[in-house]
Amino acid sequence: MKIYRREDGFIDFAERAADALLIVCDVNTAPLAADIEKILKKCGKKYDIFCFPDSHLVPEIERLKDVTEAAAGAEYILGVGSGVINDICKYVSVRSGKPYGILATAPSMDGYASGVSALYENGRKVTLPTTVPSDILIDAEVLANAPLDMIVAGAGDLIGKNTSLLDWKLAHLLRGEKYDPAIVGRMKKALTLGMSSAELLCSRDRGAVKDLIDGLILSGIEMQNAGNSRPASGSEHHISHYLEMAGEREGRDFAPHGVKVALGCLLSVSMYKAAAEKFEELEVLSDDIRALPSLRELETLYEKIGLPVRFGGIGVSAGLLSETIEKAWTVRDRYTIMTFLYEKGALGEFAARLSEKFA
Repeated sequence: MKIYRREDGFIDFAERAADALLIVCDVNTAPLAADIEKILKKCGKKYDIFCFPDSHLVPEIERLKDVTEAAAGAEYILGVGSGVINDICKYVSVRSGKPYGILATAPSMDGYASGVSALYENGRKVTLPTTVPSDILIDAEVLANAPLDMIVAGAGDLIGKNTSLLDWKLAHLLRGEKYDPAIVGRMKKALTLGMSSAELLCSRDRGAVKDLIDGLILSGIEMQNAGNSRPASGSEHHISHYLEMAGEREGRDFAPHGVKVALGCLLSVSMYKAAAEKFEELEVLSDDIRALPSLRELETLYEKIGLPVRFGGIGVSAGLLSETIEKAWTVRDRYTIMTFLYEKGALGEFAARLSEKFA
């Protein structure tokens, strides 16, 4: 995997690229696709464009047959977008056997370099093993001018690593799941990198945005090293995924993925700190739980960055929040603090208390 920065890097990419490309975008990213088209044309490359007409694109597997067919005449697939376009191109890359790259249009999530895709199948969100991009194209100007809620979402996605890493260790200690301390150490570096200047993100500070995207890409690389999304996705992500599925059923989009992850992190931190006082099995994690940021620290950071601190801020009712806390552990077979509380028969109690507090 090679990373190209805008400064002369895009021309280098175009010169090295295959002779025939398929560019995949949607109506939101089509203007940015036009920019890379000029560079490809200048370098004598042939290309076709597949543009989804959706302003809010849902990556339903049933819809991706047309993209796969469009890729038949190409030697390389270039996505222009962020999370959804990236996930689609990964899936099509595997199905078509063609390599792919991504021109990142927002520092909104950590999936650019990961080897999994989050898609919808029969109305349910599924995470599938796919492939990694051969190339990631980064334009700091484009990223800094992305919609602010998507920049903030990227920060939220990284903040969620506080609890995803702890969920992994919980599964290791209580269920014997394979655990890699070296990956955990590098993930913590990604978290620190992305958060080092997070308070400047709302002003679209180029340095802060660069740190954020670098942290997100590093997180994706570590998912690939682990062979799955375990280091970067735990209870906080399951909360986000459950709300995404609920939103699809209701025909609404509550907030970008990373914003919901950040809110989910508040819940997961609360669960850990309260459960540690109630269940002696968590004594083995006492130091790690104490090391988690406090709710006050997280809420102060959220307010500075521009993240909501309550689910009502994104339109989630207390009833849906309670349902989410009770059921989000079923989103996938992955042991987390929510699974632990369910096994203890305490998840309903926690759901009632936390939904009242965080609605």
